Amino acid sequence: MTMSFCAYRIALIGNQENPYYFAGTNQNGQIVEEKWDNGLNRVLKGSQWTFLKYKTDPKKDSKIIVSLGLGDVSNYFTDSRVVTLNRKYDQGSISWEFVSSDKSDKKKFKGKVLLGQVRYEWLHKIAFSRKTGVFSIDSVSLIYSDGDSYYDSVIVLPKGTDTEFLANDILHRACKYRLAMKDKKSEHDMEFFRRYSESGKIGTPADPKETPSIILPNSYYAPLGEEFRPDI
Repeated sequence: MTMSFCAYRIALIGNQENPYYFAGTNQNGQIVEEKWDNGLNRVLKGSQWTFLKYKTDPKKDSKIIVSLGLGDVSNYFTDSRVVTLNRKYDQGSISWEFVSSDKSDKKKFKGKVLLGQVRYEWLHKIAFSRKTGVFSIDSVSLIYSDGDSYYDSVIVLPKGTDTEFLANDILHRACKYRLAMKDKKSEHDMEFFRRYSESGKIGTPADPKETPSIILPNSYYAPLGEEFRPDI
């Protein structure tokens, strides 16, 4: 039996409840580091961020939960997860799944941030795109599932960002993490994680209209997998 789980939320600054499920902040509004992160120093500012939910086909049945084209969007790429933090989310579009009140009432947003994470044990798929024209973007897409729906965190980065390098860096970090996890793995999965933990790269599709992507094997439905985190 599965349950709906959205790994992104609006939370009070300083909220650190359920830290495995949700990223937390300290009283200064900074992301709380975990020992598995190995630092929070790899940060990229996003020019946009969109969070989608879909059942089977993102091109046919996707629903935009969050769309931020303005504001301070920070993305932290660590050794165990990717965290997104936005302090000015009232400047974007947010669905009722996050906010049931009138967004024009600024008092309801005071002292809060929008943040969330994709843990590598949940990570199902990584994709990237390059800006090649007016209607294209430089972006990295991280997809996870809760067993009922898929969730796609689309991080749009400043023009000229090497999104292929970034996507492969996330892939390498995720596979190193998955190799170190304490769960049982098939030899096929072990070989995949070994290959892509060092030098393996996301392939380029034969069809130029297709987005370069890769699916990671044996991903956990969010928010499962906590008991299998690596020993550190």
